[in-house]
Amino acid sequence: MSYVETQYGKFNYFPLDCIGDIISRGVFWDECLRPYMDALQPGDVYVDVGANIGFFPVYLGKRGINCYVFEASPELVDLLCSNLVMNGVTAHIYNVALYDHETDLVLHRDWRAWAAETNGKPDYNRSGNSGWLCLVPEEIGESYTKFPARTLDSYHIADVKLIKIDTQGCDLRILHGAKTTIHTYRPVVLFEYEDFVSIVHGDTWDKYEEFWKDLNYSIKRIGAVEWVAEPKENVHV
Repeated sequence: MSYVETQYGKFNYFPLDCIGDIISRGVFWDECLRPYMDALQPGDVYVDVGANIGFFPVYLGKRGINCYVFEASPELVDLLCSNLVMNGVTAHIYNVALYDHETDLVLHRDWRAWAAETNGKPDYNRSGNSGWLCLVPEEIGESYTKFPARTLDSYHIADVKLIKIDTQGCDLRILHGAKTTIHTYRPVVLFEYEDFVSIVHGDTWDKYEEFWKDLNYSIKRIGAVEWVAEPKENVHV
């Protein structure tokens, strides 16, 4: 395990991980998301889906943001929890995957091309990218390990101001499972679209556009694969 102290917090991270390497160099992880993070005020509710080692919950928790944190990988949750403790930050932590219905997800058949493995499980000590946990339904994946999944709506989180989703192709499935929350509280939503893994779930870009149109949201690309969705009543031209 490696350790670093940065202006954004203290972090343990896996030694070969590109995410940890970027954080260790004092760089803000996913800089294009930062303006939306910085717009939050103390006490606001933030939902992080695919939280990895906890960079955003640490950064926001230190500013008094109320964080709800979802991460499917038990190994990453252990590291995330240690990072929160080191920084004196508390959060609502859920070791569960999110999807559009309650089910079990498994690893994508091609996941070995993206991450090292030992005995059919991700080996983060040998992996170059801890963020490539690509989960899919059982019928199209490898059932070495099952990851329980629920919907975000089933948690009944109130007054949500910002949702960030980074889940290697599951993003639209998760959005469908969060539709009531989004419709009710009209949060800003940060999400990713990666066509080659989204298509595994039957999701193409036109389906993303249709989802946001139905909710009366505008969408804008802010990074290589990152997008922001904002309720139209809040967008000023």
